Amino acid sequence: MKAPNLVIFASTITGWVGYQLGGPIGAYIAAVIGAEFGKLVSGETSIDVVLTPLTTIATGATVGYFVGPPIDSAMQGIGAMINEATNLQPLLMGLVIGAAMGILLVLPTSSTAIVVMINLTGAASGATAAGCCAVCVAFGIMSFEENGWKGIWAQIPGSPMIQVANIMRNPKVLVPPTIICAICGALATTLIPIICTPSASGSGTSGLVTPIGVLTGMIGSEPLFFIIIKIILLLFVIPGVLAYFFNKAFRNIGWIKSGDLKLAL
Repeated sequence: MKAPNLVIFASTITGWVGYQLGGPIGAYIAAVIGAEFGKLVSGETSIDVVLTPLTTIATGATVGYFVGPPIDSAMQGIGAMINEATNLQPLLMGLVIGAAMGILLVLPTSSTAIVVMINLTGAASGATAAGCCAVCVAFGIMSFEENGWKGIWAQIPGSPMIQVANIMRNPKVLVPPTIICAICGALATTLIPIICTPSASGSGTSGLVTPIGVLTGMIGSEPLFFIIIKIILLLFVIPGVLAYFFNKAFRNIGWIKSGDLKLAL
């Protein structure tokens, strides 16, 4: 955002206010809007050291106050929807949960918090694990054209959340990863069944938390060799291959253009 230091320091307060009322999304919205207003007045008056942080905090906190509660309610609703999806037939459950949790991981939300809140276990935890890993791998592979190996390292062992700005500029870039998450989620509840420890299923490949959670959750239930093959195949290889072909297809039809997934690395 190229914000001045006074705006950045003040944004820590607006982010805190937004977080208290609306979680990570509330913090993001409050901080961004407050920072934009702070940038407008920064350097414009002789009392810049007072006016800039005051404007940033006042606007950001006000936005956080009004948008935070609705966002919190929306997150509760999303949690209830995902919880309801656990009652569906396994294939449909995998499709819905895989797609939903994948989207939540890449947006400025806390997919892990939602998983812990609704305590997803069993097949639902497997669908969550597959969806969250799929979105990390998908964005890493899809953005390779723009970001190379730095993008792979930043998004697969790191987090695809750094693509949020690009998603806001062109929401269509989220379509292929969502489809891939749904497919992998469905596979996790049918052809390649896995389970994951609840607290680890919403982290994706970031820090390899979810793959380790799958290993921990399944150890002893079947031979270790088969568990490792499932982890490699479902959490890395399949989403990677799907991402390659979906990326080609969506670039060919013009939904994703060169530079749409570019990161400042």
